[in-house]
Amino acid sequence: MAIETLHFQELMDMIKLYSAEIICGMALLLLLMLVIQLVAYRRQARLLRRLRALVAHSDTENIEQAIDRYTEAMVRLERQLKEIGSRQQQVEEELQKCVRTPRVKRFSAFSDMGSDLSFACALLDARGNGVMLSSLFGRNESRTYAKPVEKGNSSYALSDEEKEILDEIIAERAEVIGK
Repeated sequence: MAIETLHFQELMDMIKLYSAEIICGMALLLLLMLVIQLVAYRRQARLLRRLRALVAHSDTENIEQAIDRYTEAMVRLERQLKEIGSRQQQVEEELQKCVRTPRVKRFSAFSDMGSDLSFACALLDARGNGVMLSSLFGRNESRTYAKPVEKGNSSYALSDEEKEILDEIIAERAEVIGK
């Protein structure tokens, strides 16, 4: 019993000797615990606001049901997005086949005629396929020609005006046409 009293007495003496440091340390620990408590409270309040917002847009008060509904909605939206993407791809493929670069050049086909009454018109899709329409206007007659165009080339002889239009289109669309 005397040994225990001796150790207890030494401990009490040490506490008296370092009481200021012990009090400061405990105050720091208390302050640290208070900061931790405030941070935890703010996180909890933020989480509670988010949960209330989640449930507020739902007709149920059960958070599990609200999450299940949002999950189902997300699955539906993803499915619709895939369908829209697929449809968009189909539309883009169809657009490649549509006339993309209509060009018209008016000119005077004959030296004795004025007023640029003749014309050349190119109607091509994105790949440079389509038709070249030409109309030559003369005093006594007018002639219209249609020449097929594939990948920016025609198997028929083209006039200078027709070549000029085709060259303009090919220069603009070279990466698609492949020239």
